[in-house]
Amino acid sequence: MQPQALIITGMHRSGTSIVASFLREAGVDIGSDLLPPWAYNPGGYFEDREFFDFEKNLIASLNPPDSPAWHAIGWYDGDLNLELAMKCAEEARAILKKRMSRGATLWGWKDPRTVMLLDFWDRILPDANYVFVYRAPWDVMESFIESEQRFFQSEPLLPLKIWKRYNEKILSFIEKAPSRCALISCSHVVERPGSLVPLLQRRFDISLKDNGGSRHLTGSGVLREKGLSDPFVRLIARLDPQCLALLMKLEERADLKSGRDYSRLAEDRADTLELTLSLCEETCTLRANLKRDRWLLDHEIYEEIARYRTYLAHLRQSKFWKLRALWFRLRRAIGLKTEIGDLE
Repeated sequence: MQPQALIITGMHRSGTSIVASFLREAGVDIGSDLLPPWAYNPGGYFEDREFFDFEKNLIASLNPPDSPAWHAIGWYDGDLNLELAMKCAEEARAILKKRMSRGATLWGWKDPRTVMLLDFWDRILPDANYVFVYRAPWDVMESFIESEQRFFQSEPLLPLKIWKRYNEKILSFIEKAPSRCALISCSHVVERPGSLVPLLQRRFDISLKDNGGSRHLTGSGVLREKGLSDPFVRLIARLDPQCLALLMKLEERADLKSGRDYSRLAEDRADTLELTLSLCEETCTLRANLKRDRWLLDHEIYEEIARYRTYLAHLRQSKFWKLRALWFRLRRAIGLKTEIGDLE
């Protein structure tokens, strides 16, 4: 059987790692040398290190020297020069040849940066199939801010700009090659994981294991989702209606939809100032709760330290401790070496 390529991609922080982990268990060879987990992605990235390095470096090399710092790590919001990128085609083919030599009949990779290089890979690997994953922009934005990347702390609206560019590229590519693409909401896959394998088997005529992958998805806690009545969601929808319109396009085009009624947000006529004040109130409440929790934690730590200090003080007054100190003085007196870490 001819090896088939299945590429998993989508905007950063959109659930591509969860989908990749599921498909890996279902039989897709996504590589063995994968990036390690991180605090903000404890389940793992499931990104092949060689593809990750190649795409990151390629995108960075196509940017001018004065580009923002976040371009250097492969995040981008513009258009890349395809003809310049094709100068790296031989390197890309070598990576593909190495991966296909593993002998898997169904193989691929996962990397959000692939979205910005769709036309590049489509020239080199024209028969590849794609699984595109999308997530609501406000959830992606919050995830970016929580990741503590310094450029997102200073430019909190930047994730929305990148989100729009990535998902515009996805929809454009789907229009060009609909039979080789599946567009899925990560919310749908997390809530109903059993629907993914049948969809991909029908769409791409591939064989996947129905592995009960729900244990990797359901209740994972990795992807939190804000409700549509949340003031943060409503404020983003009012401040950037283009994001909301694009999300509704994704939902309309999706093979596995989130099922959320985003049209409610388009009809929301709440005052922006009112939403801002509600969000400020919510933030103040959250800060107060965090401050209280930190005080309680600090109090517990101080109590624990005090208990250990009391225990150590009693220990130093014991006969055992005094005999121990006398023993070490005697060892030094007769020239025996005292072990490192021994205390009197």
